[in-house]
Amino acid sequence: MIQLKRDESASLLVLLSSALFNGLSHILYLKQYFKGIILMLLEIIMIRFIPFFFQSIIAFFTLGNNSGNSASIMINGIVSILIVALYVTIYIHYIREAERDYRLYCKTGVFRNSNKTLSECIQGSFVVWGILPSVVLVGILVIVPLIFAILAAFTNLSAPANIAPGRPFSWVGLDNFIAMFGGQLSWSSAFVRVFLWTILFAVFSTVFCYIGGLVLAYILHHNNFKFRPVMQTVLMLPYAVPAVISMLVWKTLLNGSFGVVNRTLISWGWINEPVNWLSDPFMAKFTCILISLWAGYSYFMLLLLTSLNTISPAIYDAAAVDGATRGQTIRKVIIPLLLKRTTPFIVLGFTQNLNNFTSVFFLTEGNPALKNTTITSAGSTDILVTWIYNLTFRIMKFNYASVIIVVLCIILIPISIWQFTKTDMYREGR
Repeated sequence: MIQLKRDESASLLVLLSSALFNGLSHILYLKQYFKGIILMLLEIIMIRFIPFFFQSIIAFFTLGNNSGNSASIMINGIVSILIVALYVTIYIHYIREAERDYRLYCKTGVFRNSNKTLSECIQGSFVVWGILPSVVLVGILVIVPLIFAILAAFTNLSAPANIAPGRPFSWVGLDNFIAMFGGQLSWSSAFVRVFLWTILFAVFSTVFCYIGGLVLAYILHHNNFKFRPVMQTVLMLPYAVPAVISMLVWKTLLNGSFGVVNRTLISWGWINEPVNWLSDPFMAKFTCILISLWAGYSYFMLLLLTSLNTISPAIYDAAAVDGATRGQTIRKVIIPLLLKRTTPFIVLGFTQNLNNFTSVFFLTEGNPALKNTTITSAGSTDILVTWIYNLTFRIMKFNYASVIIVVLCIILIPISIWQFTKTDMYREGR
């Protein structure tokens, strides 16, 4: 080990040594031998794979020049860029850390972690090694596929020309966005229609589920009838039963030809002919919202019932003393308190309904079809997420499906960030 002066005169030497070969300063000057060896081994491994990373990144930008497997080339390029970016971040971090440790030595005369044994170093980094497998899995199963899906929006990855083996796809810039947002009338009109219906479906489903849950929660909270536990359990069943099963059952019950609902209503004399619950565009949308209410009110009922149990009886007494009626107490006291406590959950419900694939696909499959459904695969009740499914698995327009994924990311990411800022974890972290 080389002895350093404590006047910070060797700052440049420490910095350049660490920049020349990561870990060198830790071994020569800072007495951090284990860390230095690990960093040097990591750099040697990266140097060994430089040709692979270089070729993968170059091929990523050209997608093989219309030869080879473009999907594999893109995935290799994404992985290579992520690994290189992660390593560069680590490299810069430990260069700065070496300089900070030297300045700390100049002030205290003691090297940080210099007395730690190998076992102590391993034990101290247990948290990092513990979460590393999860981080790797998230990267492989979430980050890489998401980046691939987003980047596909800038390619011509679609059937029949660019899907079959030996028919690679290439970059096309913003052509898909132009076609979707105004370049081709059939696609742009379908996008506007599906986008507006998705927003309406999410808003109405969330609002009606919240109102339904609030009414039932208030009734259960303020009425101590004999069978209240049994009633509460029964009302929770729609939330407990798997959504796929519920939607398939409702699809059978609402069938226009032999559905139990129509047959029952006719036998009661309420209607004279079957209602086209799922075959008329307007009624199909109404049915989607109605069944979404049935499937989702239980969640808000349980949430609001818990919130009502935390409201002090003194609040009701104070409102009564002020001369407020029960209706005024509910409107001006209880509902504002509940909204303040449950707003993040309302936003969560809205984002979930934006992606409520199950309630739409297994109930209507996006039907009934419209004039441009053959071209765009977008039915009258399709929302963005079910349209993505149709584009991907039915007509194999991966490029247009990726455009919609980008739109959903633009909508959902800000909402998710805002929702996270309202959590206790975020407040405690600040």
